[in-house]
Amino acid sequence: MMKNNTKYIAVYFLITVLMLIPNYVNAKGEQTASTTINGKEINWEYKLNSNNEIEELDCKNVSDLAGSITIPNEIDGKIVKTIADDAFAKCTGITEVTIPSSVKELGARAFENCTVLSKVNLGNIESIKYDVFKGCTALTEITIPKTLKSGSIFSCLNNKNITKINLEEGLTVIPENLCSNTGITEITIPKSVIKIENDAFAKCTGITEVTIPSSVKELGARAFENCTVLSKVNLGNIESIKYDVFKGCTALTEITIPKTLKSGSIFSCLNNKNITKINLEEGLTVIPENLCSNTGITEITIPKSVIKIENDAFAKCKELKKITILDNVINIGSFTDSYETYGDVVFENHNEDLTIYCYENSIAAKYATAKNIKYVYLTKPSTETPQEGENNNKGNENKTPSTPKKQNTKKDETIAPGNMPYTGGTFFIVLAVLAIATVAIYVYKRNNDLKGI
Repeated sequence: MMKNNTKYIAVYFLITVLMLIPNYVNAKGEQTASTTINGKEINWEYKLNSNNEIEELDCKNVSDLAGSITIPNEIDGKIVKTIADDAFAKCTGITEVTIPSSVKELGARAFENCTVLSKVNLGNIESIKYDVFKGCTALTEITIPKTLKSGSIFSCLNNKNITKINLEEGLTVIPENLCSNTGITEITIPKSVIKIENDAFAKCTGITEVTIPSSVKELGARAFENCTVLSKVNLGNIESIKYDVFKGCTALTEITIPKTLKSGSIFSCLNNKNITKINLEEGLTVIPENLCSNTGITEITIPKSVIKIENDAFAKCKELKKITILDNVINIGSFTDSYETYGDVVFENHNEDLTIYCYENSIAAKYATAKNIKYVYLTKPSTETPQEGENNNKGNENKTPSTPKKQNTKKDETIAPGNMPYTGGTFFIVLAVLAIATVAIYVYKRNNDLKGI
């Protein structure tokens, strides 16, 4: 009896599965349809999503497409939502294409090697994958709609023939890899943009200058990597900067860090040995982690507004020989008056001649002493004429000590406000008073003696 029940259950299960298969195929399987474009019958293949909308629309006879085309926004009464990978690849007949507003995603290589395509309307696209217009040799200009939200892990447009990209006002994010490896020589970033994502302009070897609007708060990793002729950058009001942003920008030698910057990266932010001068804007309160690391700077002055220098801020700066840090800085790495870090966490792998110019008893002086870094005392509160100090080689004894400087025992003769300089003048004043008094007594006595004659 038990065996019979098991057999019936198995049969029932099999029948149920077989009944569900047609529904599954209809819901998830590939569908076909045809429409007419420019008098030609065009065959389509697509899938339906759970909302009965068309996804991954793919043209099956691209050789029949020619001239200016508009992709249908509806097929068999169903809304078209996404274009499939390679959907129109190698369509060498189309010169213009309009994507309907219903389409939200453009698949990888969607128009790759459409060699005569010269004009594109992206409609209300929200997501664009990689190599979409690769090999489209006639395409030189394109407009990115304000609706775009996401890009790709590889170059989206990937076309050196595109020399002009218009970013529509209202766009809030420049997505990952959007403009990378294009031939643009200049670009205007809309004021609506608040974030530039990773690799957004990487390998754009024609850009000469970049101005980031004050609306942008975050600059993604490798945002301008290998922009080899980029020589001038205005970072606007950036608050966060990730790693390798200007790596490989061989023409970039100087940059100004705005006072708005708050956070850096776990890896080198600028990461460019060609940058030999970094200007830190007054008003900056923190030198973020890894900000200046692995750059070619030779000296730098920390603004009076800065109170904290974070870990690795100047790591691997092999050319850095002079840094000025005043009393305003109360935290170097995690080194404070009450806590000492193990090892040098700020100037790791520094030049052996690195010298910290600082005030005596300051956090900077204590850090230099503890980490075996040379230092020179600045005189307070003058114009900071240096007075030599020396490294006493205390701290980490495993580290090769810096060459000590000879201690200067000369008194500090700086004139502080409201005080006279000490020169030993009191002794001479006393002598002068005594001499005048003696002469006065002598003259008085002599006059009296003469009266009696």
